Amino acid sequence: MAEPLPKILVVDDIAANLVAMRTLLSKLHAEVVVATSGNDALALALDHDLALVLLDINMPGMDGFEVAEWLRGEDQTRDVPIIFVTAAYKDDAHRLQGYHVGAIDYIEKPVDWRILRSKVSVLLELYRRKQELKQANHIMSERSIMLQTTLDTIRHGLGMFDAQLCLQAWNERFFDYPGYPAKLATRGTPLAKFIRLHEKRGEMVRKVADRLADQRQAWRFDWSLASGRTMDVKTNPMPGGGVVIALTDVTDQRRDEAAVREYASRLAAVNATAHDAIVTIDHHGKVREWNPAAESMFGFTAQEMRGHSLQRIMPERFQQWHEQGLLRYVQSRESEVVGKTMERIGLRRDGQEFPIELSLAAWGEPKQPFFTAIMRDVTERKMQEVLLVQMNQRLSDSLAELQKHHQELLQLSRMNERLQSCANMEEAVAVLQEALATLFQGLAGELLLQEGEGEQVTRAGHWGGNKDDSFPPSSCTVAAEWQQAASGREGCRLHWENIQGGCCCLPLWEQGKVFGFLHLQQRSARADDSIDRHSGLMSTVRESVELSLANLRMRERLKDQAVRDVLTGLFNRRYLDETLPRELSRAARSQQPLAVAMVDVDHFKRFNDTFGHDAGDAVLREVARLLRQRLRKSDIACRYGGEEMTVVLPGLEVMAARERMEMIREEIKALQVEHAGVALGTITVSIGIADYPRHGNQMEEILRKADAALYQAKQGGRNRVIVSEG
Repeated sequence: MAEPLPKILVVDDIAANLVAMRTLLSKLHAEVVVATSGNDALALALDHDLALVLLDINMPGMDGFEVAEWLRGEDQTRDVPIIFVTAAYKDDAHRLQGYHVGAIDYIEKPVDWRILRSKVSVLLELYRRKQELKQANHIMSERSIMLQTTLDTIRHGLGMFDAQLCLQAWNERFFDYPGYPAKLATRGTPLAKFIRLHEKRGEMVRKVADRLADQRQAWRFDWSLASGRTMDVKTNPMPGGGVVIALTDVTDQRRDEAAVREYASRLAAVNATAHDAIVTIDHHGKVREWNPAAESMFGFTAQEMRGHSLQRIMPERFQQWHEQGLLRYVQSRESEVVGKTMERIGLRRDGQEFPIELSLAAWGEPKQPFFTAIMRDVTERKMQEVLLVQMNQRLSDSLAELQKHHQELLQLSRMNERLQSCANMEEAVAVLQEALATLFQGLAGELLLQEGEGEQVTRAGHWGGNKDDSFPPSSCTVAAEWQQAASGREGCRLHWENIQGGCCCLPLWEQGKVFGFLHLQQRSARADDSIDRHSGLMSTVRESVELSLANLRMRERLKDQAVRDVLTGLFNRRYLDETLPRELSRAARSQQPLAVAMVDVDHFKRFNDTFGHDAGDAVLREVARLLRQRLRKSDIACRYGGEEMTVVLPGLEVMAARERMEMIREEIKALQVEHAGVALGTITVSIGIADYPRHGNQMEEILRKADAALYQAKQGGRNRVIVSEG
């Protein structure tokens, strides 16, 4: 069965800190117990045998100082090491208060996890060794009590044999210990009969008998019985001849002695394999134990250090302090270092000083204590601390840069909010002039916009510098080819050399075309005014500006247009007039067919006259809904007027269009439309189709022929699809 892990109590009211501590301590072969308040910590301390407490100070209710003082007042927890880990209370007064209430260390947050892990590892090792010593002492104590009890109740089985080695007198234990049969409890029984019961080898029997027969001095030996028990046999010659034999069952004693030897071997193995120097001194300050790690660290062998003062490994300036501290502990049990972990200076054999981390524990008799020190070379850690300071400085610089970036993003966000509320381009330009002057401090700039397709680019806004000296669009060396120069969306820098300090033009895109530029120009050659200093911000600003302006341009273009029919949700006649010529041009360029279908609801007046105009509207809505569902995304459905609708089918020749519209006609016929709970009956449509290029290449011509085909469908009986004949 595995030995239980030492337990570490972590007390913190912040869940994230508890998770971090669990992660940190997970590889230290210890069980982590957590508490989120002082009261929980006290309850857990009474329920568990703790090796260490990592205690936060600032907690609701009972704070860390009160918890530590309570733990020191209880016998069960008095000797449990306490380390304060706190982000507050960093002044000397609180630190002294922490040590006063019993803490062995006081660590500030943010925690250097390597330092904390190192200190916890040392304390866990001390706890494990203390537990091992405690267990060994417990075993020895139990055996001692057992042995004492045996001595108090006649420890020996006694047998008296005459000169001929025949039994003359005995007590009951002489037979009980070895388990001799009762028939041998007779005067005159030869000693040889007793021996043969346990030793089958006749030669050994004769040897023992001869030794006893010729005995002149006391003799003592262990006798292993066939039952597995071990007897301690003592023989003493009697005056006038004969011998007294005392038997004692020492089976348990021998096993305990073997266990103690095994424990001593294990302890020696720990000392031999530990990475930290482990040194034990007596109350005179003389070295008793010196492990191999100490030899490697200080350069002295164990033979050179045993019996010598520990002052050989400490600088002279600390030696008097060491002697006084040793004497004070022996006399009054007071110490500044016992039970604590701290940093000190060590001295190697070659005279080199180096930093060490020292943990010291006292044990043994109060007046003649022993001190065991665990020492770790922290030279590398100190170097890492220096590097950490340097890294913190770099992080501070990075944080300042991030804060600057954050402010820029806030300014950019406010600019975007204001742009969203602009009603026209003039308002947007005013917002941009103010916002971009703040974002691009040290740079002059202009907003260049193209008011219409094919028109000359003009200056819409200006900020920073002198407007009279600003960059005119006509001076750009690639102004005639802006579309090509900006195709990579990285901006144009082809004319930097022509302007002092350099400049950059950032393209503004809308639907794959450049509709303007942001022109930025350095005011001077100073590094603070460098365009490169703002390079990380340029792309973000460009995207925000182009998106806002593109949306505004779109709103302005569509302000006076209503592209959807309110009743049916289809595009209106105006949208058809704008879209169909464009689709015909596209079909001509790609040499693809295009079909146009005119759809009319049959007997639509009947629905209005019979069920009312609302019912007629319901019929139109349902027909329009089915059209939207069955048409492709590339198809265009418009309400042409009244109950008549127009469908544009790009990419379909006339027969494929006829098949598509025939399917739609059948589905319309299957519609079941109700209005105000009344079924409106069967709905049918008549459809006329014309296509490009067979029936013409102009919108008016194709619509006219499709309408003529629709008229033919109505004349032919309605509810049918007719293709224009020419």
